Amino acid sequence: MAVQDSRVLLDDRIAFQGDVIARLLKRCRKVAVSVVTIGGYLEGTARRLAREGNLLQSSVLDAIGSQAVHKVADFVHCAIETRARYEGFIVSRRFSPGYCDWNIDQQLMVFHAVGRDTTSVHLTDHCLMIPSKSISGIVGIGAADSGVSDYNPCGICDRADCAGRR
Repeated sequence: MAVQDSRVLLDDRIAFQGDVIARLLKRCRKVAVSVVTIGGYLEGTARRLAREGNLLQSSVLDAIGSQAVHKVADFVHCAIETRARYEGFIVSRRFSPGYCDWNIDQQLMVFHAVGRDTTSVHLTDHCLMIPSKSISGIVGIGAADSGVSDYNPCGICDRADCAGRR
C-alpha cells in the first residue's frame, strides 16, 4: 500500500481517491476491504407489501433490513478487529464510499479489491448496490501507537449538517 497525496494505491489496479481516506490509510500498514449484504429477499418482500398497500409493514420491514445489514457490517468489523489485535495491531472505524469526501464512484475500486466473483452484490451504473441492504467499506489497520482507532475526519470537515457527523 502506498499513499500519494489524496491517492492510495493498494496495487497496480486498485487506487482509492480522497483526502479523508488517504489521511486514514497513511497511518496504516494494512487495509481490510469488505462487502456485506443480507440478500434481496427482505427488500423484495417490502416492495411487494408496498404494492399491496401495506405501507406501514413495508416501512417497518425496510427499517429492520437496514438494522440487520448494519449488524452484519459490525460483526465483520469486530472480526477484523479481533484478527488485528491478535497480530498486535489496532483498527479504524469503517469507511464506505459516499462518506466524507470519498466519492460514491469509488465503489468500483472496493468491488475490484474484493473481487466481483466473490459477492452476490452488484453495482448499478451510478455505483449503488443491489441488493440495497448491502454495505461496502474499508477498515484501516495500524500499529498500536498510530492513532488509527482515534482517526475522526469530522475535525477537519466543515459540513456541520452531515448526518454522519461524530
